[in-house]
Amino acid sequence: MAHIDKARTACRCQFGGEEAFLYDQLAIADVFYAPIVRRFSTYGVKLAGEVTAYVDAPRVRPDMRVWLDDANDGHWILKNFKI
Repeated sequence: MAHIDKARTACRCQFGGEEAFLYDQLAIADVFYAPIVRRFSTYGVKLAGEVTAYVDAPRVRPDMRVWLDDANDGHWILKNFKI
């Protein structure tokens, strides 16, 4: 988590704005980190300060809310899946 906080802090100091994303608005870097920061919630990792705002940022966007709800649904269907 220290690595993610350090990267987040560096981006926010240089490019941050009103929103809690790395570059103020949702960017590809946030998409890259989405699965990682999502695990913080999944595993109940205790977060402090601005890291909490970063992890919670996708939940306030309607488009991301749909994606998170679908991910939480757990009803994934893989058709024609072969091992």
